[in-house]
Amino acid sequence: MKAICIGLGVLIVASLAVVVATIAFRGANRTTGDRAPTESVVDLAIPTGSTISAMSLDGDRLAMHVTSAEGSQFIVVNTHTGAVLNRIRLAPSSGPAPQTVD
Repeated sequence: MKAICIGLGVLIVASLAVVVATIAFRGANRTTGDRAPTESVVDLAIPTGSTISAMSLDGDRLAMHVTSAEGSQFIVVNTHTGAVLNRIRLAPSSGPAPQTVD
């Protein structure tokens, strides 16, 4: 019984040491996530007369549905760099209408 009590005492002290060490390590190695984000301005050129009819943000990617006289397209942009990652133009199909799956 005495050995069990000593073993549990050592386990409690070791666990407490791990918790204290983890707190100290995280406090000393803070990342830039603690700072307020810096403002950035990204200019993106879209065709004259176009309108953005929908947008969706996912992390650092922005998807926009752009409509113009030439047609509709989706543009996916990196919000940090302003680089256009994808441009998907929607064109009318000459074949039968696509089948939907329920």
